[in-house]
Amino acid sequence: MTILALTLALCGVNFASASGATEPKTLGLMFYSDICSSCKVLEPKLSAVKPSFEGEPILFVTLDHSNDFSKSQAALMARALK
Repeated sequence: MTILALTLALCGVNFASASGATEPKTLGLMFYSDICSSCKVLEPKLSAVKPSFEGEPILFVTLDHSNDFSKSQAALMARALK
């Protein structure tokens, strides 16, 4: 995160101020795995309703448990969100 933030800062990118983003008040959290049949049913439904929340202070996050790398990334994201 530090390298990405530094790169964006050096390029003059400030997504929060450019988009008018505020602190999220709601966290939409989805756990996903390639082998989960319920996840495969839920994901397109969730993707279809996400645009209706445009402008709302909600952060959608998917924690993918499909393989070892995505599991480790999901753990890092979960730690960053707490």
